[in-house]
Amino acid sequence: MQQFAFLAVAGALALGGCTTVSDEPADNCRVLESEGWAANVASVPGNPDRNQLTVTGRVTMPTPAYTFAWEAGRLDRSAVPSFELRLLATPPDGMVAQVLDTSEVTYTGPAAAPRYSAITVTCEGRVLARIEDVG
Repeated sequence: MQQFAFLAVAGALALGGCTTVSDEPADNCRVLESEGWAANVASVPGNPDRNQLTVTGRVTMPTPAYTFAWEAGRLDRSAVPSFELRLLATPPDGMVAQVLDTSEVTYTGPAAAPRYSAITVTCEGRVLARIEDVG
């Protein structure tokens, strides 16, 4: 009977050893930290009837050489709208140094309004920043 108990404990330990615990975040966004977010709306040089939105910030990634792109998200239809801007981070191909890397990211595009109540910067559904009263 002792041998059976030993085998049962050994089997449980072996199965427990097969459990994988990941340090990866639950979401797919690889941004480890973000800071220094700012946004402003300015008229387009030479065309004062058109405005452009600029959003800047810094993101820390798990390795260098990520590339970044932006995707427009929701824009509500209020008089002073809020806007979601999605940061798309693409990891590098091949071997890279395993060091943290902080990069400046900038979005510049047409402004839908002369002022925004807020700009929310997201990455894979996670909010990186909420910039209030942008004008």
